Amino acid sequence: MEPARTVQLADGGRYMLRPITPDDKHALEDGFARMSPQTRLSRFFNNTKSLTDEQLRYFTEIDYVDHFAWVVFDLDTPEHPGAGVARYIRLEDEPDAAEAAFTVIDDHQGRGLGILLVVALADVARKHGIRRFVLYIRADNEAMIGLARALGARMVVDEPGVLRGELLLDEFADDGMDTFPPAGPRPAGGASQQTQ
Repeated sequence: MEPARTVQLADGGRYMLRPITPDDKHALEDGFARMSPQTRLSRFFNNTKSLTDEQLRYFTEIDYVDHFAWVVFDLDTPEHPGAGVARYIRLEDEPDAAEAAFTVIDDHQGRGLGILLVVALADVARKHGIRRFVLYIRADNEAMIGLARALGARMVVDEPGVLRGELLLDEFADDGMDTFPPAGPRPAGGASQQTQ
């Protein structure tokens, strides 16, 4: 099991990053309730109003090798609410690849959590033999498309309204994540303003 990490963003915000556990079902429900409809659509590709019991089990009862997830909590708010989740699920027919997904709750967007989660997830994935992430991103999710491209992902149209990207994990690395931004490439253009 990966250890929990406390990280501080460039703007001073403090977060705790740790592997998700079965006890986090309520935290996921709470975080989902605090997402805007647009953020839910960007993550789930539909107008899901709530998470089912089956989804909560699937998202939290994982093996930490073929299916891994980080959950991040806001340390600057007394209740320490959840602020985001990053997960990968290894592809059965391509064991060196995994589908990855990232969610940052609206109140915490634009602070650099997205790239923090990408880098931290890639670090774990490499330890388990995964060399690339496959990303499916809605064509209107400009922030995630920009982040993926800034990290070197090659983007193609998968189906109308959806892009597919492949991100090679050896091209950037985690330096311990005690502070942020981490080592490795930083997003260029508009995305860089979110992390520096």
